[in-house]
Amino acid sequence: MRRENIMWRTKITEDEKEDVLKKTGGVCAHCGKPIFIGYEYSTDHFVPLSKGGVDRLINMIPLCKNCNKEKNNKIVNPDEYVHYLNEKDHNELRKYYNSYLHSFRYFSTSSFFAEDEFFVTIPIPIKGSVKKKIPERKVTVQRATYEDLSDLYDYYCEYLEKKNVLDSEESAAENLKLWFENGCIYFIKMNDSIKTMAVYMTGPASTKEGFLYDIRVLLFPKSNTYTSFQTTLEMISTLTEKLMRELGIHAIPISFGGVYNEPILGLIMNDIGLKPEFSENKKICWYKMIYKTDLSSNDLEEVNKVNEILGEVTENRIASLKGL
Repeated sequence: MRRENIMWRTKITEDEKEDVLKKTGGVCAHCGKPIFIGYEYSTDHFVPLSKGGVDRLINMIPLCKNCNKEKNNKIVNPDEYVHYLNEKDHNELRKYYNSYLHSFRYFSTSSFFAEDEFFVTIPIPIKGSVKKKIPERKVTVQRATYEDLSDLYDYYCEYLEKKNVLDSEESAAENLKLWFENGCIYFIKMNDSIKTMAVYMTGPASTKEGFLYDIRVLLFPKSNTYTSFQTTLEMISTLTEKLMRELGIHAIPISFGGVYNEPILGLIMNDIGLKPEFSENKKICWYKMIYKTDLSSNDLEEVNKVNEILGEVTENRIASLKGL
């Protein structure tokens, strides 16, 4: 299995523990109690992994076991919580924490930008059916956690292999890590098998309507069927409409992306009048549209509001990537 070769949550080595402990000179970053590796020491992800924190040295501090237990998975301000970090590491932690607060991951885990789990209704295809009404079923859409990444990695690699666009398993792993840390990955699993996957994040838009930023969605449905793509799009539509209701906006730019040799996506987008724009490596084609829930909305007002909201998220995401 591929998952045996990929470590999503790396086991912290003794050398790395030493590097973390050096940040405080051998004491708990919160209470100042002397700690040693093997005695009272624990490595804490300052921004919890469960809340979208990165599994990197910049996000690790040394805590005594008692403080680590009390902090648990809370998001706390480093200036209020961390009292014994050296100045350089404290400044870096503060910088990372501030970039996290304005990131898509923070919004998606703490407020309205995304759901941990929601339902969509999808049609059930029946071969040779002459019924006028196609039966439907309700399925659960889940947002990926660290525990899901191994299964999603297997699914993603198999998908790319099937489409003949897999460069390497290492690059596939890097893509998945990048998406997970800076956006949201959603999937539908039925009978213990992943049926579709989509990546949901923000990016620069530069559309002629004046939107500078958009929602960027990559679609990876398992089967090359109209129903499979419609299910994936229904998943994204449900998520986007909730986001728009919470933000109080009626129009938002979305770029749908898929591998270049995915004919069904092209057919669906062509039906609504969208033409593809290809990525630099020609392997991904994008379809840009303005998603509206109210055709009478004031476009200029919507543009300004969306640019302000998504702009801060996107720019901080890009800045945090460069900083790491």
